[in-house]
Amino acid sequence: MRRRESGATTAEFALVLVFLLLTGLVGWQFAQIGLTQFKVSNAAQQAAYTAASSLVINHDRVPCWEVSNGLKDPALYGDPEVCRAITSSLGDLDPDLATVGVGLHGATGATPAVTVHISYRQPITSPLLQLFMGPTFVITSTASSWSR
Repeated sequence: MRRRESGATTAEFALVLVFLLLTGLVGWQFAQIGLTQFKVSNAAQQAAYTAASSLVINHDRVPCWEVSNGLKDPALYGDPEVCRAITSSLGDLDPDLATVGVGLHGATGATPAVTVHISYRQPITSPLLQLFMGPTFVITSTASSWSR
């Protein structure tokens, strides 16, 4: 009789362990998504502040907000300071997964506001979450700052 109870306990423990492991992996993926949202939001704020403070575009080069999937080398673009602000704020995230949009808004003669919109395609690494969310999760953030 004892041997059957021992086997049942082992089987129950294995089932609970698998459930806890899957729950932990899903929780870890959601924590990564939350951290990525924080980094993307910070990057948008820093880029808006930088663009409002010193938006100087080299018209011989393409600005980084007109290029998708290519922020790895900010010096190649016409607005290196804005690109540098974005890449440094993204930290260890892959800048090639980010898409940037910058716009100037305001009435004629008034001080314009600079708005920066960043979209980041966060890869989903958990096979369980990929069933429900797909291979990527798009995180977006928009920030504005008044130019001086």
